[in-house]
Amino acid sequence: MDKKTTKAVGIDIGGTSIKMGLVAERGEVLATSKVSTGALDSDGAFAKVCEGVHALAEQGGIDAGKLDAIGLDVPGVVLEDGTLTMAPNITLDLAGLTTTLREAYPQASLAVLNDANAAALGEAWLGSGNARGGTVMVTLGTGVGAGVVIGGNVIAGAHGAAGEIGHLNVEPEETETCNCGCRGCLEQYASARGLIRLYREECEADGAEPVAIAHATDALAVFEAARGGNTQAVRACERLGHYLARALAAVAVTVDPDAFVVGGGMSGGWDTFGRACLAHYREVAVSACKDTPIRPASLGNDAGFLGAARRALLSL
Repeated sequence: MDKKTTKAVGIDIGGTSIKMGLVAERGEVLATSKVSTGALDSDGAFAKVCEGVHALAEQGGIDAGKLDAIGLDVPGVVLEDGTLTMAPNITLDLAGLTTTLREAYPQASLAVLNDANAAALGEAWLGSGNARGGTVMVTLGTGVGAGVVIGGNVIAGAHGAAGEIGHLNVEPEETETCNCGCRGCLEQYASARGLIRLYREECEADGAEPVAIAHATDALAVFEAARGGNTQAVRACERLGHYLARALAAVAVTVDPDAFVVGGGMSGGWDTFGRACLAHYREVAVSACKDTPIRPASLGNDAGFLGAARRALLSL
């Protein structure tokens, strides 16, 4: 590869880990790494991120001091100026982290965006989306979000909240409160915790013993149970699909994208809830949008860092 090729590091901050990738300007991934994370609100935590960037650059055969750009995506509402206004699922001092990165890599352009927007940008650039038209990518994981990409550009909105469909109301009769303070949000049903909640509700209704669930976000246990024919798990996954379809139908008449892409860690269970989602979407979407494709993401967990790197490269 030409040593003059522009290179960026994409940093994808998740609820439990950070994934990083060293990316060339045409999308070639030169190196990747993953580190576990706790709260990102101290000098020690910020230093750990910088150590990860240095190690990644070394792995990719370049001097970290010569990086052209760094893209950082976070699970929360981010304004155009990089201010974090809401992050219900993570402890993060974004201002402290960005200050540390700028001091460590003064030569590099720094871009900050929402994690769902980054994933959408990555899929629109190199994956299942449409780089020239419109793509809405929904990320299902610890939380639920979406990124809107039109003509290759991320639409963040006036308050940075464009695409925050995890907090779109899909159940007006809900009595429990979401992390955001509202009730009936999509995130209460289509996140990892949400699916486990739906499953336990189904088990309670039938008087059935739930399968072993290792931790609060162990959606894999429910997916595996559904694949094995567990009646309550099958119904829980179908309910997830129905709630997701309601949200997508609402987004369709607002954005009218060329395609919906479903990604995030929970998308690994698409085979258990995708059919229900597709069928219910056709039932509730307006006629003009009924045939909008809904397909699983193709970049997996790489979409976030690829989109973050892409945003950073576009900022040069």
